[in-house]
Amino acid sequence: MGGPATVGGKEVPSTDNFLPKNFRFPCVIVKDGSECKEEVEWKSVEHLFQAMKFDSTKTETKGHCRNIQEAEDAWNALFLGRSRKHPLREGWEEVKGHAMYLAVKAKYDQNPECSSELVNTTGPILGASDHWQELN
Repeated sequence: MGGPATVGGKEVPSTDNFLPKNFRFPCVIVKDGSECKEEVEWKSVEHLFQAMKFDSTKTETKGHCRNIQEAEDAWNALFLGRSRKHPLREGWEEVKGHAMYLAVKAKYDQNPECSSELVNTTGPILGASDHWQELN
């Protein structure tokens, strides 16, 4: 959370994880009682990242994951993802950096205008928050 990164002294809008950019990502879901991978559409990186905090294959959290996916905007997804009414997936703290990487990569892979914007930057990258700057 924190907005777009600054590259070479200029904000790069596509680096904002709250930016509404649809993309698909393979998720493990439960269908007819069995687990399967399915490409699911996400409205922003933040939507996917927040949903990844929870185990979508468990009965007690799969509805919550769906609510995050369907949230009106990234701010609502963030609010739902911060809820502790549902347990976080096991080992979340160890995998959250990689989860963010996968979500961001999917956005850039599937939105060429975002990739082009980023590729055309030069200079030092300053993340929007110290926390993610450290992980990057």
